[in-house]
Amino acid sequence: MNHNQLEYYIHDNRSAFRLKLAGSLGGAGVKSVHDAWRTALSTLRGRPVIADISLVTAFDTEGHELLMLWHEAGVHIVGPSPLSNKLPMGIVKDADSGSARRRSWRQHMTEFLTRCFVRVSICAANDDRATDILASAGTRP
Repeated sequence: MNHNQLEYYIHDNRSAFRLKLAGSLGGAGVKSVHDAWRTALSTLRGRPVIADISLVTAFDTEGHELLMLWHEAGVHIVGPSPLSNKLPMGIVKDADSGSARRRSWRQHMTEFLTRCFVRVSICAANDDRATDILASAGTRP
C-alpha cells in the first residue's frame, strides 16, 4: 500500500455497508470514495454505513470535509486512528462500542414511543388540555 494514495475496500452484507479506508484521504481518492458512498446510498434499505478509518495515515481539507459530511449523514466512523484527535470530539467511535450496530425495529419503536411519552408528559405538566387528552386515552401523566 502506498501511504500517499487512498485505497478503500467495500464490504456490503446484509447487516451493514462498510468502507475500510487505508492511506491518505485526500485528492482524487476523496472524490472516488465519495462517489462509491453516494452510489451505495440507493441500495442500503435501512442498513447502517460504517467507515473504518483505522488505517488512514493523513487527510487534507477535502478529506476532513468528507468525514464531516459522513458524520452529519449518519455514517458511523470507527477507528481508532492516529488522526482521530484531529477531528471534533465524538466523530470517531470505537469499533467495538456497539454504536455502529444496526438497531432492530423494536429498538426504534421503543425510542420513538419513549420520546412521544416524554413530550406528552411535559405538555401534561404544563397544559390542562394535554391532561384532558391523556384522561380520554385512559392514561395519567
